[in-house]
Amino acid sequence: ESPLACETAVRLANVAVHYDFTVEIGLAHGMSLYGTIGCQALSSISVVGQVWARARLLQDLNAFFNTTILLDDEVRREVPSEAIFLAAVLECHEPSVELSRCRVHELVPDAFSSATDAE
Repeated sequence: ESPLACETAVRLANVAVHYDFTVEIGLAHGMSLYGTIGCQALSSISVVGQVWARARLLQDLNAFFNTTILLDDEVRREVPSEAIFLAAVLECHEPSVELSRCRVHELVPDAFSSATDAE
């Protein structure tokens, strides 16, 4: 699952470069709930769960690190090591994130494409 998510993120990042717009992607692995929440008159589609909060935090950290794609440890374990480097070890003070410390890994699109082509 994670390599496919990473491949999709890389493709989106490449489209963004080609058409000159910015994307910030956070990929986290775990369980979440997706569905329509609310009453029939007023409902919306939502995603809830700690993994969603972690992915959202990673997405937001792209602006801080000036990166495009950040991964949590779970996603990083399933991706070729030559496509990744450790961006930071952070103290997460976000109450909705289950980890007090988390490593943030940057997925480098060109390196990911080269690493997966070699397999």
